[in-house]
Amino acid sequence: MKKLAYVILLAMSVSFCAEAKSTLSSVIKKYSAEFGVMISYSPTLTGKVIVNDVPATGNIEQRLDALLAGTEFNYKESREGFYVFLDKKRVEERKRRIAAMEAERRAAAAEASRKEEEKKEEREIPEPGKMLPFNYGDMPANIAITPVMAVPKHEDNNAQRRQCRWFAIKTNALLLATTSVNLALETTIGKWLSTELAYSGNYWKPGFGSLKHTALMATLKYWVNGNETGNDYIGAYVGYGDYDIGELKPLGGNLERFRYDGRLYSAGIVYGHRFKFGSHFALETELGMGYVHVNYEKEDAAAPAGAIAAPKSYSKNKFSITRAALNICYIF
Repeated sequence: MKKLAYVILLAMSVSFCAEAKSTLSSVIKKYSAEFGVMISYSPTLTGKVIVNDVPATGNIEQRLDALLAGTEFNYKESREGFYVFLDKKRVEERKRRIAAMEAERRAAAAEASRKEEEKKEEREIPEPGKMLPFNYGDMPANIAITPVMAVPKHEDNNAQRRQCRWFAIKTNALLLATTSVNLALETTIGKWLSTELAYSGNYWKPGFGSLKHTALMATLKYWVNGNETGNDYIGAYVGYGDYDIGELKPLGGNLERFRYDGRLYSAGIVYGHRFKFGSHFALETELGMGYVHVNYEKEDAAAPAGAIAAPKSYSKNKFSITRAALNICYIF
């Protein structure tokens, strides 16, 4: 008889476990009645929690452990029996797990969107000489549409190179003030560089002494912001001069009394700034410093008439300011 009763009880337990979607509160209530122990719980929290796998064997502790393992609840044992409560640690773990899953989902969506944009850009890039894609359905019917042709890349580079090319003719106003004729030619050699060849000469006496000379100077310039739009440049130069100067009364001192006849060699650096006036005219200020080597003969121009004095030869080297200019430019 006892065996039959045990079989019936086991069948009832199995049938209870087979019931789908039992609430947590109903299972706890059943365990309390089955084992004759008090199990405290909050129906407002556990009443809506659905458990599918309800333990049917084992003592009360084993059943509660298995029952609550898949939920956010836990239990404590007290003198009165058991107390079922909401476990904050399990709640935090669930929140972290959901947040991690959401972050992974967003990252995957962003990566998929990026790949789609890359594919879209690849589809929209036309081959040289072909028409650019255009959605005619978005345009009103009364607007005339002219197809736009893609310009080959090598043609764009050629146009850019043409914009960086210019040629300039210039004269130094400071030398003109000394009655010295001068002319400089400058042309670009790429986007950042230009080269200049300058000449100056004086072959007559201006009435207050002698400024006779012939000078040549070659300069390589680097334009700070490119020679198309840049205004500042730095450069390196080399120069040569053949001169016969002296008896310059307005200057006094040795330049009034003596005459200097010789040759000059120089090399150094130069800095300049260009002020543009329109597309063709410009004004340049320029200052240079460098090394100078001179060979010259010195003759006393104030010697008494009829006195014969052989000129003395000298050679000097020094580092000083060697170049100053206020150039008036015409740019082609």
